[in-house]
Amino acid sequence: ELGLLSAIHPTLTWPAALNPILEQVLHQQPAPGWDLPEHLGNLSLRQALAFLTWLLQYPLEDGQAISVRLRLPNDLSEALSAAHLMLQNLPTLTSAQPSQATANLDRVPVIALYAIFLLSPNLELCGTLQTYVREWRKVWPLTDGDTLRKMNLQPGPHFRTILSALRAAWLDGQVQTPAQEQALLAALILDLAQNGL
Repeated sequence: ELGLLSAIHPTLTWPAALNPILEQVLHQQPAPGWDLPEHLGNLSLRQALAFLTWLLQYPLEDGQAISVRLRLPNDLSEALSAAHLMLQNLPTLTSAQPSQATANLDRVPVIALYAIFLLSPNLELCGTLQTYVREWRKVWPLTDGDTLRKMNLQPGPHFRTILSALRAAWLDGQVQTPAQEQALLAALILDLAQNGL
C-alpha cells in the first residue's frame, strides 16, 4: 500500500500465487534429507529460501538488481544465478543418466536446488532432485587421489578424469562391486598410458 516494492525496483511485486510456497518456507521444516545450511550469509535458512523463491519469479537481471538493492548476501546472489541456469537445463534432467544429472546438479548450491524443488510442479523432476540429494551426491568411488599416488601415478588433470569416470560408473550401475571398480580402474589407466598420459 505504501508503494515500497516499486521503490525498491520497478518490476518488484508480491505475486499472490507464491503465498503457499512462502508460507511453507517460512513456517515448515525443510523436507528431510536435504542437509540445508542453517544460514546463507547473514540470512537464516528460511529468509534465504523466501528471497530465492521470490526472486526466481523474475528474469535473472531483475532478480540480481533487486538483490543488490536489498543488499542481500553474495551467496544468495550466486545461488540465484545458479538456479536460473539450472532452470534452463531442467527439461533434459529427468531423461539424463544419473551420472549426467549428477554432474549438472553438483554445480548448483543445494539451497538453490531446494528452491527449484519447491517451485516445480513437475513431479518427475522433483523425484530426480530428491534422488540426487538423498543418493547420487553421496556416491563416490572407493579409489581416491591417495590411491592413485600409491600406484605411482603423477598428479594432474588425469586424476579428475579417472575419478569422474569411476564415479559415473557407480552412478549408472556399470560398477557394483569393489572388484569391478578395480577392473575399470586398470582399464582407464591402461587407456591413459596408451595415449601418452
